[in-house]
Amino acid sequence: GKGNNGGDGFAAARLLDGHCGSVCAAFFDDPAHLKGDAAKNYALMSGLGIEVVRNMETFAARLAECDVVVDALYGFGFHGELAGRDRQIAEQINASGKYVVAVDMPSGVGADTGVCEYAVRAGKTVTFTGYKPAQLLFPAASCCGETVVADIGIPRQVSGKSGVGETITRGFVRDVLPLRARNAHKGSCGKVLVVGGSRGMGGAVCMSARAALRSGAGLVTVGVPRCLNDIVQQRISEAMTLPLPEDESGRLSEAAAPELIQFAQGYDTVVFGPGIGRSGAIVTLLREILKLNKRVVIDADGLYALAQDVGMLQEKKAEVVITPHHAEMARLI
Repeated sequence: GKGNNGGDGFAAARLLDGHCGSVCAAFFDDPAHLKGDAAKNYALMSGLGIEVVRNMETFAARLAECDVVVDALYGFGFHGELAGRDRQIAEQINASGKYVVAVDMPSGVGADTGVCEYAVRAGKTVTFTGYKPAQLLFPAASCCGETVVADIGIPRQVSGKSGVGETITRGFVRDVLPLRARNAHKGSCGKVLVVGGSRGMGGAVCMSARAALRSGAGLVTVGVPRCLNDIVQQRISEAMTLPLPEDESGRLSEAAAPELIQFAQGYDTVVFGPGIGRSGAIVTLLREILKLNKRVVIDADGLYALAQDVGMLQEKKAEVVITPHHAEMARLI
């Protein structure tokens, strides 16, 4: 490419020269149109005698011979979609089956969204300073392969101002989780009540309870319809169970509300919805749960219940986290 990303490609070519069997660069535009660092690196590369491919026929031949492709056609500033010759280049790279390392972004991917019409499919993307949204959002993320963040010396006080989110890394988790006292016990490390399950859907509530335990909750209780109680007790030995009234279909009934609400008073966090099924009673139970001054995580069919009356959020006392996939989010909005 003839922009800064192309300049990075020329720099990569000259730095790789001498470290592998051979290096060539494909550049189809007029070198006279290059500016700044791109022009400087093109001149340095040319001075080393590195072959510059200037036409599509030679490009196809060199592509067939090579082991690795460095994609430096477009980078961070790309918008729109690949067209014409650039689309043809990307198609040939993808069809070649060669390992591709993309410079900052795979060509054809806009950095700000996960939307891409067509793009180079990279095995690895070396991005600068921080992740770009498109490297974490699909379908664009599938074109990035493994994304490696490289520090290029931009001060944190500058790069930090452009952040639009935070990724969950080991460091993030380490900072968020509190240190336990040496004399900590199950009653001092948080209590989680997981409410869910229905006949035929007992797996999700068990996985949610295990996740709560593994995350560090000191005490976990699983509230399920009575028909699931023995099953859950056998599958999770570390959690307690709360068998609740059910309807004829094996889902929680409205009769479960008084006991459930009273029991939840002694807990810090309520997880509502995994495998819970769909009925009017589930909507009623969620509405009552949201009146509690607790943390409430709404998941799975709990989100379906919420979508039946999103207005219940306006009356809530709870601190709410929702965990929708794209279809559940579409239903909510």
